[in-house]
Amino acid sequence: SYTQARKAIWDAVDPKQGIRRCDWAFHKILRERTNEQEMKITLKNGSVWQLLGSDNYNELVGTNPVGVVFSEYALCKPEAWSYLSPILEENGGFAIFISTVRGENHFTELYNYAEKTPGWFASRVDADQSGVFTPDQLEKVKEELIRVNGREFGLQIFRQEYFNDENAVTAVNAVFTGEEIDSLKKPFQGGSFIGRTMGFDAARFGGDENCAHILDHYFDGSAVEVCTE
Repeated sequence: SYTQARKAIWDAVDPKQGIRRCDWAFHKILRERTNEQEMKITLKNGSVWQLLGSDNYNELVGTNPVGVVFSEYALCKPEAWSYLSPILEENGGFAIFISTVRGENHFTELYNYAEKTPGWFASRVDADQSGVFTPDQLEKVKEELIRVNGREFGLQIFRQEYFNDENAVTAVNAVFTGEEIDSLKKPFQGGSFIGRTMGFDAARFGGDENCAHILDHYFDGSAVEVCTE
């Protein structure tokens, strides 16, 4: 949103540089002028960099940008890209979508599309691959999230925000917990696998518990119980 862009980028101070992020990225010696109200910087070579919000994407139509960067695209309105993509297609521009996941949504759909489509590039970097956090830091963050939110919900937030797990369920009234979902990923046991039978009683808002009974079946006639909750 426009308000978040001002808080997180325009006004925010970079912790390592000790100055505003926009002032670190665009040194004042490169600028022709700066418009604080519109969060717009005009460089001496004529290029313009400006912060806007996907919450009012109609203001972007007709601006003819050559490049657009969506920050936290999972939280952006996808309609903004629908209106901007024809402009970039016409002028040979580019678009970058940066985000952590928030379940299965327009961002995860776009990421899956970009992975297999020529002309697109997709990169996934989890917290333990980024070089930003040490293993000790990640363990500390995980334990703190568990302490504040409880074990199941804390682990879900940790998996979502630090390991881009789109399957981490963050709804309080989720039918299955993350640990139960993991239990369904167990490797098949026994002989040649035929199929899996699953029975559910999703009493999501009722007074009784949710129930699941899952069996794996094999050619030798055996059945292995995977999960009963």
